[in-house]
Amino acid sequence: MNLHANLTALYNETAADDPYHLAAGALLRNLPAIADRTAAEAADICHVSKSTLERLVHRLGYDGFVSFRGDAARIVAKFGLFNRVLPEAPGRGDRETADAYFAEVQATLDAQRSALDFAEVRRVVEALRTARRVVFYTMGRSFAESALQFTLAMAGKDAQVVSRYADQLADAQRLDAGCVAFVETTDFMSTFDMAPVFEAARRGGAKTVLLTLTAASQYADLADLRLASRQTDTMVGDYGLQWAIDVVHLVFRREAIDRR
Repeated sequence: MNLHANLTALYNETAADDPYHLAAGALLRNLPAIADRTAAEAADICHVSKSTLERLVHRLGYDGFVSFRGDAARIVAKFGLFNRVLPEAPGRGDRETADAYFAEVQATLDAQRSALDFAEVRRVVEALRTARRVVFYTMGRSFAESALQFTLAMAGKDAQVVSRYADQLADAQRLDAGCVAFVETTDFMSTFDMAPVFEAARRGGAKTVLLTLTAASQYADLADLRLASRQTDTMVGDYGLQWAIDVVHLVFRREAIDRR
């Protein structure tokens, strides 16, 4: 989880006339400009009151504007890394861009096909089969998560995506042994510590499934199960993680829905 995903989730989930929606949108458009400003200066840049800005920062899970500003500076510095679909290649034409993209996707697909741990897929499916509630603590709603969420609901499960860090922390406190929590971590671009989410979920007896782009995730020892993807210097690596979720979905659906 990182600040940009957290802020985007708040913006997407609030009504157009909600003060938090307006403030979140202004922050998203002005992150580079506020990375070294005071709260009062940032509020002026975003055309919101200082009190609204401070309430929004707390709602996002920060203890104050200074810690928010530090994460904003880190996200701005890392933007070229985590928001790049392809490595930079000046002079590449339209066809070359498309060919490079599909080559990167194919390499990720091949790596995911050979590296997918089917024994772990089976363990995740069994956890879903016996769960009462399944929650996705992810940075945003992907097609893979949405499709699995719908199938889980059709199978009689309570399934939900929780995208904002503060809400994830609060929700994890309510999990019990009848729950499964998918927790997305992006170690190389995280600005939020996901350890408290894992720890709260496990204290209640919930099964946790780590979604990661690296086999050496700092959260590996905190999770019961793991779905991993090939880490790349671009966003394409995340596709492999979505494909792993799709495989879990296909196996679960075959057994829980299609065989009825």
